[in-house]
Amino acid sequence: MPLGPYETAGLLYEKALDTLEDVALITKRQVSEIAWVVASQAQKQGVDTQPLLDRLRPKPKGGVPTPGALDAWHDPLDTRPRLLVLGTGWGAHALVKVVRDA
Repeated sequence: MPLGPYETAGLLYEKALDTLEDVALITKRQVSEIAWVVASQAQKQGVDTQPLLDRLRPKPKGGVPTPGALDAWHDPLDTRPRLLVLGTGWGAHALVKVVRDA
C-alpha cells in the first residue's frame, strides 16, 4: 500500500534527522580523535597539553565511575532484554538503530 503525501513527508523528515544525527556524531568523534593526536604529539615535544587531554577524556557523571559495557551487561538490576551486536561500522550501527526504534 503506497504512503500518502503526509506519511512520505514525515518519513523523509525522520530519515533526514537520523542522517544529521549520524553526521554530528561522526564529526564529534573525528574532531576528538584529531585533537587527541595533536595534543599527544605536542606533549612529546614538551608542550604541557595535560589540561587539553583531561578535557578530551570522558568524565564520569556525578563522580560515579561510568560502567563498562560488560558491567552494564551483567547488571542484575537491569531486566531489559539483551542484544549483542558483533561487528563494527554502518551495519552494526543501523541494526542498533532499528532495534532501538522498534
